[in-house]
Parts: sequence; C-alpha cells; structure tokens
Amino acid sequence: MARASDPGLKHWRPATEGDALMILGRAGEALAKHQEAAAQDLKPWEASSMEEQALRVADLCRPGREYLDKLAGAYEGKP
Repeated sequence: MARASDPGLKHWRPATEGDALMILGRAGEALAKHQEAAAQDLKPWEASSMEEQALRVADLCRPGREYLDKLAGAYEGKP
C-alpha cells in the first residue's frame, strides 16, 4: 500500500495540498502549491492528472475564469 510519506510519491503532495487549500477558500495559496507541483520534473501523464484534478476541484469551488486560466497555465507551461 502506498503512503503519502513514500518518497516515490512526494511529487503529488503539493498538488494535493493545493486542492485542499482551494476547498478551504485559500485560492492564492492553492495556486502557489499547484505552480510548485507543476514546476517539478513530471511525466506527462502525472502533469495531466494533477491539472485535471485541480480543475475539477476548482469547478466545484467556483473561483472564476481568470483563476481557472492561471491554474491550467501552471500545468501547461504558461504564466
């Protein structure tokens, strides 16, 4: 069974924290965590999975179009 403290899975932590922060209404901190996650050396499927999950959470939290664009941009290499 995988654990969050597993060194092989640590690249998922910032994205997961970003999702939690978004749910808590702390959008600025959430975006920073997702930018941190996206800046890692990720496999394409990992980046895609993180982006998809972040956008699903954001859709539920309704942060606005500009925020969604910034969030997607983090994973697509746009500022």
